[in-house]
Amino acid sequence: MQIVGIGNILRGDDGIGPTLIEKFQQDKETSNEHEYIDIAGDAFALLDILAAEGPKLIIDCCEMNEKPGTVKIFDIDGSTLEQHDSMLSLHSMGFSDVYKLALLLNPNPNCRLIAVQPESLEFNGKLSKVLKEKIPYIEKLIKEEIKNYA
Repeated sequence: MQIVGIGNILRGDDGIGPTLIEKFQQDKETSNEHEYIDIAGDAFALLDILAAEGPKLIIDCCEMNEKPGTVKIFDIDGSTLEQHDSMLSLHSMGFSDVYKLALLLNPNPNCRLIAVQPESLEFNGKLSKVLKEKIPYIEKLIKEEIKNYA
């Protein structure tokens, strides 16, 4: 399974995906079981990942018009993208655009998203207190998703 973190660590809560990927990469118990990938905001790296076979789990900061720190899990498919397209963004290219391109290469990307509502996206390089407090919960969700795919 590929676990993918999206985001910019310099932009506050936008760094939640890469922060979690780094934690899993450093964890001796989990680091070799799966592929943990930090793609920052590289839409073409995500295209390569989505186009490949096998399950993917994406962790990203997403504007969902929810309370900061809210965490939701979505199955990514065409209907999900139509419903949530405004919250899924890779900064340089929309997630739905990347997903639609990936469908041309792999008709069944088998992808889930753990979306986290940010509190702040300021250029300060720090996660907000509310997102720092959510890290253990999100780690637990990631481990549960990994088990479900197994």
